[in-house]
Amino acid sequence: MPEALKNRTYIYSTSGMIQHAKNSRSSNFLIVTEPGILYELQKQNPGKIFIAIDPFLVCEGMKSITPEKLLDSLKTETFIIKIDETLAERALRPISRMIAINR
Repeated sequence: MPEALKNRTYIYSTSGMIQHAKNSRSSNFLIVTEPGILYELQKQNPGKIFIAIDPFLVCEGMKSITPEKLLDSLKTETFIIKIDETLAERALRPISRMIAINR
């Protein structure tokens, strides 16, 4: 493993990467995820440099979900996910918070 990776490897969600970049004193970042996040990273962190390790990296699973497919699934009630009622109740609180934050 290259020395740089031994000392400075972080694993984050998309929002975690953005937050880390904002809070970091570093000015250069190697990004190992879909390059689509680079625009948001650069927009929120002017003056910092973000380099995609693989500019052609694609998450096929995420790309297969389209607004049209999502709408069709909701209309026809296909691909229904069943969740235990207790778990659903516990999940409702953080989901409601996330929605409230974005309003």
